[in-house]
Amino acid sequence: MTLLQRQSYVLWFNFISDRVLKWSNAKPNNKDLKHFIQGVSEIGQYVNQLNIENKVLEKKVSAVRDSKNQTILDLNKQIEELKNKLKQYKI
Repeated sequence: MTLLQRQSYVLWFNFISDRVLKWSNAKPNNKDLKHFIQGVSEIGQYVNQLNIENKVLEKKVSAVRDSKNQTILDLNKQIEELKNKLKQYKI
């Protein structure tokens, strides 16, 4: 999720939440509104959890890529060293 998408999500989520809370305060005995508020709250928590999981996975993928790239650099260095040793023996 890009920063712009995140800001749009937060803006709309806050707008909907505020509006529903106003309606709920105007009609406190409305069970449908209570269920709607609970549903919106759970959706918000779910989306936040997905975002957290996504960030964790992005960091893990980045760490794996960094490790892979470092391994490639190390192996290329070893290959060059071995090539230089072979040149000494003129093979």
